[in-house]
Amino acid sequence: MTTEEWNNKKSNVVEKIRPEDTVVEEPRRFKAEMDIKVEDDDLEYTPVDTDKEGETSNAASVGLALGVLAIVCGVFFAGAPWIGILLGVAAIVIGATERKKTPSLKKRATGALVCGIVGVSVSAILGIVCGILGFALKILASMFKWLL
Repeated sequence: MTTEEWNNKKSNVVEKIRPEDTVVEEPRRFKAEMDIKVEDDDLEYTPVDTDKEGETSNAASVGLALGVLAIVCGVFFAGAPWIGILLGVAAIVIGATERKKTPSLKKRATGALVCGIVGVSVSAILGIVCGILGFALKILASMFKWLL
């Protein structure tokens, strides 16, 4: 049965369909009312958005944890920025792949992606600042070595 035939037959009996019927049961009931032989292979169901509240993804959770750790390490271990940068890059990769793989967990994967980007940025910026300050202090210490 083509889509056009389906729409033509459906428009003839729209008033027979009760509003409390679900979308999944409508084709079966409609074909039964039209005295058409109903077979499971003949029915076409439209997919229903099944965003499960309790669905979890370990990879998205790990990516989010790595992103938060990248931010924390970027702030507290500014002398060794490579730690935050590595954790942030891992969070970015995991977040980007999970966003494409599981659309129902897009928020958690986006959080991992954002935290990873912030972690890499904070680590790089504070690492550069600490490097410049360390170099400047070394120069100042060598200039005033005679005081010590």
